Amino acid sequence: MGASGYAVVREEFEIGLNAVAVPVYNHQGVTIGAVSISGPAFRFDPEKIPGLLDTLREAGLKISANMGYTQR
Repeated sequence: MGASGYAVVREEFEIGLNAVAVPVYNHQGVTIGAVSISGPAFRFDPEKIPGLLDTLREAGLKISANMGYTQR
C-alpha cells in the first residue's frame, strides 16, 4: 500500500481483471493483511475506484477493529 492508503491492480495478475485493496491492521497498528474487491476490467475501471474506496476502507477498519486495532 502506498501513501494513498490503498493499492490498485490493473490487469497485472490476469488480463481483464482489476482490483483495489486496503490494509488490515492488528492491535499494534501493524499491517497484517488486506481486504480487496475485484472485477472485470470493462466494468471495474480506474474511474470507479474513488466511489468504492469509502466502503472498502470501512470494511478494512471493521476487520482491523476485530483484530484489536483502534484508530489513534
